[in-house]
Parts: sequence; structure tokens; C-alpha cells
Amino acid sequence: MIIIQEYYGTAPIARDAHTMVASKSSLYLFGGHDGVNHLNDLHEFNTLNNTWTEIKYEDKLPNGLRGHSANCIGNNLYIFGGYDGKNKSNELICFNLAKKTWYQPAEIAGQKCLNFMNGRQRHSTNTFGQNKIVIFGGFDGKTMLNDVYMIDISILEDSILSNQFSKSYVKNLRTKVFNKPEFSDLTILVKGDKKIYAHRAILAAQCEKFRLLFTSEMQDSKERVMKIETYSYESVLAFLEYIYCGEFNIDQCSTDFLFELLQISDEYLMEDLSTICYKKLKSKVTPANVCDILIAADQMSLKELKAQCKQELTQAWR
Repeated sequence: MIIIQEYYGTAPIARDAHTMVASKSSLYLFGGHDGVNHLNDLHEFNTLNNTWTEIKYEDKLPNGLRGHSANCIGNNLYIFGGYDGKNKSNELICFNLAKKTWYQPAEIAGQKCLNFMNGRQRHSTNTFGQNKIVIFGGFDGKTMLNDVYMIDISILEDSILSNQFSKSYVKNLRTKVFNKPEFSDLTILVKGDKKIYAHRAILAAQCEKFRLLFTSEMQDSKERVMKIETYSYESVLAFLEYIYCGEFNIDQCSTDFLFELLQISDEYLMEDLSTICYKKLKSKVTPANVCDILIAADQMSLKELKAQCKQELTQAWR
């Protein structure tokens, strides 16, 4: 046994239930409990020169943890599970050793957490192959566990790349293509002769009614100017933003705006957008606006929304 009596730097404070895992010539110590607090500090011990260094970071992640597990794969330190003083975690968090930043791979990949697993502490993990982490057992707060799970980091990282590409694609469409005159081959005129610059190929690919219009033999289908004068400029713009980007700032929409957007989406056979507007309208029903929404819902024959409004009125009269 070799006892390291001389080291450099400042050693971590005393603790238990922490992790220490090796990557190349360094050891990385994370978390644990000092008898009072759950810790979330991260330290590196360089085995070549026996030097401790605390790795500072400004991220909100992670909570202080004890009884968690740690594994290094490539330049990433993966922390799984553990107890933060309130909850047993089933989340996988990652510290990029090169960029010195924390992130949650499952959240970036489109999953909030690893819901198929119970939260746990005092479990065991190890790496298998080049990209897999195997998890066994632990304690979920009530039961000692003997289950086995394998997380394939390569699949998770591929999902992250795909998700990041999708976000970048949408961002580029919104900032560089949507309603920009460059490369536009169609100008849409709305109320007040306001112009929206569009692209026939994108509209045709995303909306069946536009595709049918542009491929018809009618002369209007060949024109470079199109009029949509029934609706407001703002609602047409939001409708087209959804076609381009698959999203728009719906949380800021008034009920009148949502009804108009619902009408546009119904006219242009955009069922997914109709569903989004309909659900948002149902969530906006309050005693203060229920009569106005009921009148509009009746005019548009929205049965479920009418029923909800009537129920709201019945409860208000009791």
C-alpha cells in the first residue's frame, strides 16, 4: 500500500458517499455529504504530479448528491442517480471535461429523464464496451433493488446531435428564410397591402392546399403575387411561421387571435395547427371571458369548446 502524504493544491473537504472515477491520468471526485450538506463540487486529482484542483463552473446543474454513481466515457463524466436530501434521482447528467460545462443528455435529446427507472441511490455502475453504462440495484427509498439497466451513450448522443440539428434548422429557417425577400418567389398580400415574402416549394411541401393550388392549371397558380385578405396580417404571419418552423409563440396569443388562426388553419387544412389552437382556446376559458368564447365557439360549431363554456357558466351560476 502506498500512502500519498505529499500533494499539491487544496484537497476537497472531508465527505462520504461521493464518487471518484478515472479518466486518463486524472481522477475526478464529485459530490457526497459532509455531515450537514449534500455537495455538488467537482475536483480533479492529477496522478502525475499529485495535485488537487477544484473545477469551477457556473451551471445551475447539478444538485448536491450522495450515493450517486460516476463513469467517464471519452471527455465526458456521467453522473447517474443519487439522493439530494429530498428525492432519489433517476437522471443522467454529464460534465464535459473539455468545455467544463454540465448538461442533461436525455433532456437535450428530447426526454426529460430516464422514466423507465426508479430513482435510486447506493447503486452500482460500470462501463461496458466503448459507450455503454450498466446500472445495477440500489435503494429507491422503500425497496432494495436488483434490476439491471444499460444506457447506450452513443444512441443518446446521436439523439442529441439530431435534436440540435433540428433546432439549428428551425432557427435558420426563421432568421434567414422566413419572410425574407432573398430567394422568395411568392409575395403574399394581406389587409392593407402588407407584404409577406414566401417560397412556393416550402408552402407546397408543408401544406396540401398550397400544393394543390400551385400545381393546378389555373392561371392564378402561376402568379408571383397571392392575396389573402380575409385575415389580419398578424394571424397570416403566425400561420406561415408555423408552416416554416413548426412553431410560433402561442403563449402570447389572445383568444380572438387564436380563433382567427383556427379559421385559417381549417381553411388551409392544417389539422395539427387547428388542434394546437383548439387546445389552447380550451385552456383559456375563464369566468371573465366565457361568454365571448361561447359565442365564437357557437359561430364556428366547436362542440367541445361550447360544452366546456356551458359547464363553466353552470358552475358560475351555482
